[in-house]
This record gives sequence, structure tokens and C-alpha cells, in this order.
Amino acid sequence: LKQDYHLVPLRADVDKIEDVDALLIVHPENFHERTLFAIDQYVMKSGKLIVFVDPYFTADAMFEEGAPRAASRGGQASDFNRLLGAWGLEMAPGVVVADPNLGSMVQLSEGDRNRKLITMLSLSGAALNRNEPITAKLDDVKMLNAGHLKVREVRNVRARTLMLTTESANVLKTAGLDLQQPDPEAIAQKFKSGREPLILATKLTGRFDTAFPGNAGGENT
Repeated sequence: LKQDYHLVPLRADVDKIEDVDALLIVHPENFHERTLFAIDQYVMKSGKLIVFVDPYFTADAMFEEGAPRAASRGGQASDFNRLLGAWGLEMAPGVVVADPNLGSMVQLSEGDRNRKLITMLSLSGAALNRNEPITAKLDDVKMLNAGHLKVREVRNVRARTLMLTTESANVLKTAGLDLQQPDPEAIAQKFKSGREPLILATKLTGRFDTAFPGNAGGENT
């Protein structure tokens, strides 16, 4: 990104977002109320927002030796539904997406044979929306432990699917799954085929209502 854009890091407790062309948020966790309010107001003023939310962010485990950093906080999941929900979008909590048709062949350790991991999705062809500039030129997208995005109708907001699974996809509960060191066979045994495609990435456009109605300062009332 630094090769093509001028990146400006923002403080975790920022209370106002100004003079940026787009706001990029990766794996949001435990944002202060005033930070959520600042993001909300940025979007309300036609700001462009890109958010990557994750139901099981495995990289969290690297920040603490011996135990995952997020384990003591109830799971390694992003927390952004407070805002997304106001705009007609929600990441289903406590589950990851699996799809036997999109699973990738992986070698998990040296000398191990290649095995299909159905939570490592390889998206191409019909899984990518060719009518949207964001995904039109993508050939192959890998997603590990992807989240299931649920879309509901909201006044003045239009949702367009960017990436989705096949009809055989379904979700798996993260509780009881070892996603740090996954066993492809064990995961496949827990899987039950679904009946409809699941949304993995969505574009929202329109006029957004605030997630803080009657709360001008972004503090709890």
C-alpha cells in the first residue's frame, strides 16, 4: 500500500477523522466509544470506509507467547457490528465459513501430504463479482477462516455482493475447533453441507444513518 498511497496512521482513541481520502480498518477490536463515533461521523459525511472483519484472527496468537492474546477476551474475533448493524450488515458471531467446493489443498507441516482444508477458501470465477470495479480484475482470492456476512434491508442503503461461496457452503462454530493448528479431516467431519451461497464481502453505498441516534458526543447515555 505504501508504494501507491500515502498512509496516515490514526490513534486508537481518535475522536475526529479529517483530511483523509479513505479510511482502512483491519480487524477492529475494543474500540473506544468515541472512536466508533468518529468513524460513524466520517461515514455520515460521505467518507469512504474499507473494513476487514475477522471471526477468528489467527495472527493474534503471535502477540503473546504461550497463549493467544485474544483468548482471555472471549475469542479472536473482530468487533465492529455496532456500526455495521446500523448500516444493514453484520458478521455472524462465533462461526467461520467452510465450503468443500472452494477448499484449498494445503501442506500444514514439512513432509505432510497435501490435504483439502475447507476453511481455506480459494475464490475465483463466479465467486467474484465481475461487474464491480473492486473485484472485476481479481483472478484468485484466498480467505482463511472467513466470516459470514448477513445483509438486511436498510432505507437508503444499497448492498452489492462482492464475494460469495457456492451453495454447498455452511458455517462452523469456532468453539471447539482448533483453527491455530487445523486438522482438515476433523474439520470436514464436523461440516454439514448448506443450501445457499454465503456472502463473504459486500459493498454498501447510499445515505447512512448514524449508529448513535440522539448521542452527539458518542458516549453512552
